[in-house]
Amino acid sequence: MASPGDRVLTAFVVLVFIWILAPFIRTSHNVQSLIGADNNTVGLFNTTDAITAGNDVLVMYAYHETDNALTNANFFLQHGLHAAADFVFIINGASLLERQIPVHLPNVKVALRTNNCFDLGAHGAVLLEEDRALIKRYKKFILLNASIRGPFTPRWADTCWSDVYQDLVTDTVKLAAMTFNCPGHHLNSMIYATDQIGATTLVDGCMGTCFENMESAVSCEQQATPTILNAGYEIDSLMAAYLGEFDGSNEAYREHCRGGDVNTQNGYHGFNVHPYDTLFVKANRNIDPTMLQKFTQWHNTMNRTSWDTCHKKLPSIVNNSQAHQEVSSWRARLLGS
Repeated sequence: MASPGDRVLTAFVVLVFIWILAPFIRTSHNVQSLIGADNNTVGLFNTTDAITAGNDVLVMYAYHETDNALTNANFFLQHGLHAAADFVFIINGASLLERQIPVHLPNVKVALRTNNCFDLGAHGAVLLEEDRALIKRYKKFILLNASIRGPFTPRWADTCWSDVYQDLVTDTVKLAAMTFNCPGHHLNSMIYATDQIGATTLVDGCMGTCFENMESAVSCEQQATPTILNAGYEIDSLMAAYLGEFDGSNEAYREHCRGGDVNTQNGYHGFNVHPYDTLFVKANRNIDPTMLQKFTQWHNTMNRTSWDTCHKKLPSIVNNSQAHQEVSSWRARLLGS
């Protein structure tokens, strides 16, 4: 028979175990656990749902918790979600964010993973699940991570941020991004836009690998651009300098640009990347903190989100009172109204 001391110790161990697992315990059917070596199913969205039925865009948000990442992710929850795409939040490791994600919405899911492979590898792991089920289900993809803050959509622009990025992807362009780096001459991986062909090409390359260290992950970011080019396709970048610095061709900046990382203080041709240039900005490098703080404050105060600028893409939502009420309710809670 266990002594009182043994029982106290056992109870303490159980409590610690529950505390460790608590961030991963959720009852919603929209959460599929990816914890463990076998990486269980992500699950597919309900294609008959009033919101998700017409969606052919999947937005994948890779997240590992830091104070800065949590701030960026909360901004994205408030301003980036909309009804014209499906969203998967890939949570790598324990987090506070997981309980804030509105998985009651039919087009939002969470994939829980152990914290490995880094952001690009996590994207690749989820895309490879169930014999590449997500690549087969969706035509277009946006892959982003929590190192950037946005979208900052100008009040005069009645456009959906995800459309802005997806419009860069064409029959010939299979990978687009926010910025292009001259060191290494590659697209930065904080946000990618691609399609089925591009996603397949990437996961068949290094993005289908679980990286063991940061060096390997950075190497894959640098390899992604030549991987697409060597497959016979083009790339593009949203930043104005990509087409404006030289002769306006897709190839010129890639071949002729010089300088350092554009996502550094004054690293973008002598100044900083502006939120209205690329809709997102690198937010974990202390680049122009006053601008970032002010744009965050202003956009939080505007009472205008992607539910306003993107909902027109799915007229069925407007005609479906239950779906419209769900969206309106979530939006009101986010904005505190």
